[in-house]
Amino acid sequence: MGLNPPLLAGRAAEQARLTRAMHTIAEGDPHNAIIMYGPRGVGKTVLQHWLRVQCERGGIVVAKTQPLKRNGELPIESLHLLLDAAPAPGAVTHTESQTTQGGGTMLGFKIGGRSGRQTTATWSAADHTVMARAEAALAAACKHRPRVFIIDEAHNLNEDARVWLFNLTQNLIEAGAPFLLLTLGTPGLRAALEGATFAERATYLPVGLISPAAAAEAVRVPLQEHGNITIDDEALATVARDSQGYPYFVQLWGDALWGYAADNKLSRLSQTDIDAVMPTTQEEKNDFYANRYTTHFVHNDDLRLAAEVVAQAFEAKASNTYDSVALVDIIDEALAETYPDLDRPTRRREHAHPLLKALERIDFVWQEKVRSDMIPGIPSFMTYALHRRDRTRRQRAGG
Repeated sequence: MGLNPPLLAGRAAEQARLTRAMHTIAEGDPHNAIIMYGPRGVGKTVLQHWLRVQCERGGIVVAKTQPLKRNGELPIESLHLLLDAAPAPGAVTHTESQTTQGGGTMLGFKIGGRSGRQTTATWSAADHTVMARAEAALAAACKHRPRVFIIDEAHNLNEDARVWLFNLTQNLIEAGAPFLLLTLGTPGLRAALEGATFAERATYLPVGLISPAAAAEAVRVPLQEHGNITIDDEALATVARDSQGYPYFVQLWGDALWGYAADNKLSRLSQTDIDAVMPTTQEEKNDFYANRYTTHFVHNDDLRLAAEVVAQAFEAKASNTYDSVALVDIIDEALAETYPDLDRPTRRREHAHPLLKALERIDFVWQEKVRSDMIPGIPSFMTYALHRRDRTRRQRAGG
């Protein structure tokens, strides 16, 4: 995931929104933070890479980083990159860094870990004096050249870092500094920021599945333009349908068809060729499903049960959307046998509702917009979860 496809199809609206933000800071004006969120594999990383290329072509400084999983803090190198790419006169630079007990140099920030051990320099938002110093330096640097700060995996940020980043953005807006904070994360990022006053002025940019037409274009155009390979309409429709609008699967199909056409010296692909490639793509998809299933469900019986009953509910509903309250009810009913001694309100509060939130954190379900219905993160992963359930039942019955 995260590889750049030969064609960024179906993202015109997202590209237009990011382009407007880029033009705003390029003209010397500030912009609200943008919170880009969606399930893994839908193309958030590809979109931020596209924006980064556009910004750098226009002379805008871009720094990208992601928080450390162990504590949610950010590597100090990211702030150095943001400041040092073209420091404004008087801005804080490496030459003004301080030496820490652990032996590293930084802008007065702390380094996690014990003295004498190799550690990763991080900046702690809890140190308000240091953060104010960094904010002043960044404001001065932005006046020299506009800057974009991209935070990937932002759902892993700790609370102090989240608060500081969004307060930083608001303070830079008030100072008139051309600065853009772009955070990328899973749907859990939106859930974590919901109701937080420090993020209320941010722009939320959901990134979901692409349309069948966009999926078809993402496969057809690169084959034609880069390999002079055409694909029949029926074959293309099969590919678009099998990918379910999930960009990672679209890219998987494109790679497989490119390799198949090259190996067989084909200039035209038909449904017969799609049928020949299908087992390969299905095997790769099953590997993808199996890894996610093992990670999230094998050692968590309650979460697996919740996933199964939610998947069953979506499979039986033609609209493919569900109200979150209804999903909590469905999970609660399934848990009644597991927790017979708990009354329904307690069971819903302590188990059913947290389990739905857990399914949202792992992209099994998600909401594109606040207060919208739940939709599947990857529809075919739900089907896989049900197949695993049925297989387990058959094995138990046969044993």
